[in-house]
Amino acid sequence: MDDPLEGAAGGPRRLLGPIGVYCASRVATLFAAHVANVLAVDLTFADILSRWDSGWYLSIVAGGYDYEVLPGQPSNIAFFPLFPLLIRGVAALTGLSPLAAGVTVSLLGGLAGIVAVYLLAEHVAGRAGARRTAALLAFFPGAFVFSMVYTEGLFIAAAATSLLALLRRQWVVGGAAAAVASATRPNGLVLALCCAYVALPAAWRARSVRPLAAVVIAPLGAVAYAIYLQLRTGSAASWLRANDGFGQEADWGASVWRGLGVFVRSPTYDFNILVAVMGVALFLVGLGLMVSQRMPGVFMVYVVGLMAPVLLKTGFGATSRYLMVAFPAVMVLAVAASRPAVYSSLLGVSAGAMTSLMVVQGASMALTP
Repeated sequence: MDDPLEGAAGGPRRLLGPIGVYCASRVATLFAAHVANVLAVDLTFADILSRWDSGWYLSIVAGGYDYEVLPGQPSNIAFFPLFPLLIRGVAALTGLSPLAAGVTVSLLGGLAGIVAVYLLAEHVAGRAGARRTAALLAFFPGAFVFSMVYTEGLFIAAAATSLLALLRRQWVVGGAAAAVASATRPNGLVLALCCAYVALPAAWRARSVRPLAAVVIAPLGAVAYAIYLQLRTGSAASWLRANDGFGQEADWGASVWRGLGVFVRSPTYDFNILVAVMGVALFLVGLGLMVSQRMPGVFMVYVVGLMAPVLLKTGFGATSRYLMVAFPAVMVLAVAASRPAVYSSLLGVSAGAMTSLMVVQGASMALTP
């Protein structure tokens, strides 16, 4: 592992590398979206950038939440409010259309996420490891969603900031960043668990309540949304009922086993399952590397807390996107690939997969982001 002290100097100029890599990755995805647009003659370029979950977020921006949640029916209440609020704010300030504002927020969120992960990786693995991590994350197979109206960039930025602040014992910053994550996506609450994992022992050792600020602040984003739903729908948990309409129910891994069975019988039968199986394999490799590299324990709490619900619910897909959000598992892959030939191969394969997935999901229904 690289020397963590290596990243202590350099100033803001050292961030130009990850920023440049991220910009290059966005050029690649937008070109891939153009290719998808050429292949899908019935879709416009705007359609390709606003498909799948993007459409639900844009529906909130355009018309607000639909407060009537019918049993078994999807509803945009399942999508947490911070991201659409930011889109609406950018649209109001700039005059951009909701779609253009949404892509802008997503792109800027992705940039912030890459920078935040770079700083986190620099703290634990040194500057060389951080550079590799930022590049691999920017070109990770699921990273095409940074160019769509998706929350991944904003969430990663908040999560990486929270984890870095916790490692630095900056309790208020760690809690506040976790609160941003919990206002962005429901699984942001895993960062409240991370705050407790780090802060409670620190409070005990120091005989101080200051670390507890992180624990108190972390869930406030989700709590605020729950209070809002209670006032508007009569149930603080109405987002859970809305989520059920998308088929997101706990099945304790049955879908994963079925998906693995389909993959073993016919690896190319379902492209979603093929991508998901590869994601699970990378996840398991990442877990092993986190242990062997002796990464901070809070990373394991974060990664397992994010991925366990994904693997224990109905549906078996989009694992590449979820694994990208569990970025410590990507970080350890980049840190391990210290030999230039290995790293170049890994980055090339990842970039090829990212652009290919952008084309496939944009031009067809064969892949769900």
